[in-house]
Amino acid sequence: MEDAYTFWLSALPERAPYSLNFSKFYKHSLDAITGRLHDHRFLQTFIDEEPEDPRFWAVYGARRIGWKPKHVFPFRYSLPEDIQAIVDELRFMTEVDLRRNVEHVLEVGEDRYASEVLQRWMREQAAAKLLPALLQFYRAALEDSEIVVYWLA
Repeated sequence: MEDAYTFWLSALPERAPYSLNFSKFYKHSLDAITGRLHDHRFLQTFIDEEPEDPRFWAVYGARRIGWKPKHVFPFRYSLPEDIQAIVDELRFMTEVDLRRNVEHVLEVGEDRYASEVLQRWMREQAAAKLLPALLQFYRAALEDSEIVVYWLA
């Protein structure tokens, strides 16, 4: 989507963006927001099952569109009630919580986070900018009674 806000490339905009761009950092953003390492086995399970964690929904969406296609990550979406659950969950998190999550996943995921560049991104970008970007985005969607569609290609 054009003009998508990428939280680690620019400052938080005054007006909430209509789309967020995670680029190739979906899994890393999920690790940061939940404080858990999500490997390929988890993501395969996720394709087959629907997680109940609103922090997960904040990155990947609450519901699958259609059936499970082979070898393709399914489109997903969140309805206003899902977005409310996301906002309710995230509003109690702080930057300190996110930094604690980041340090934990960096420690337990030594092989995945071996790159100094990725470690720096997690500490300087994800820990400081992910939560405010998600809250701004989802609060605006909730205020406008919108749904959110996730394209994870």
